[in-house]
Amino acid sequence: MFTVPPCPAEGCTPAFPVLSGRRAGIAQSVEQLICNQWVAGSIPAAGTTHRARCRLAMIAISPAPDFPLCWGMELPTPDSLARDILQDALTMTLAVADEEGPWAAPVVFINPAHYDICWISLPTTRHSLALAKSPRVAFSIVASDNSTAERALQISARVEKMDGPNLAWEQMLEAKRGLALPQHAGDILDQGYEWYRARPEAVYLIHLERYGFDRQRVI
Repeated sequence: MFTVPPCPAEGCTPAFPVLSGRRAGIAQSVEQLICNQWVAGSIPAAGTTHRARCRLAMIAISPAPDFPLCWGMELPTPDSLARDILQDALTMTLAVADEEGPWAAPVVFINPAHYDICWISLPTTRHSLALAKSPRVAFSIVASDNSTAERALQISARVEKMDGPNLAWEQMLEAKRGLALPQHAGDILDQGYEWYRARPEAVYLIHLERYGFDRQRVI
């Protein structure tokens, strides 16, 4: 084990309390570089130093997903990463099964609360007819198709069809689509569309940069 000694510059504290092996040496070098810059006046503000240290540390000791890189820096949790995906993704792939076999449909969704997923569909579509017979559903939500930064959710849920319009939801949906916001409840349901809500029973996170191929259960 290697313990990084206190930084000699006033106001500059070590970001790496205990590391081992090669990472300790790299961390020490990065820490010393930051302190040298501080003493030389290249970095005038403590906040700037702290941010610079964090950025350099991420390069120096990555990957170390369970190690707090800098004091006061909180690592993202599976829950926060999953919520980011819900915020960033436009569509989900809804998977159902009926008498003809499995079926998948891409649907624009909103996330009004917790992990609830809501969308509008015509009740006559194949996936809506399947849900009317069996409310159990699975869907995937992908926020990035970058092969080195894959972010996705796999969810199983129970679906219910909602009664009547909901202006707040309609505005959320149209805003996500980049369209004009409806002014009255039901404006986007005039062709027979209905609201559907999925309440998740299980949520799994795929985050390649943070966890590699180790899938994380969120719910």
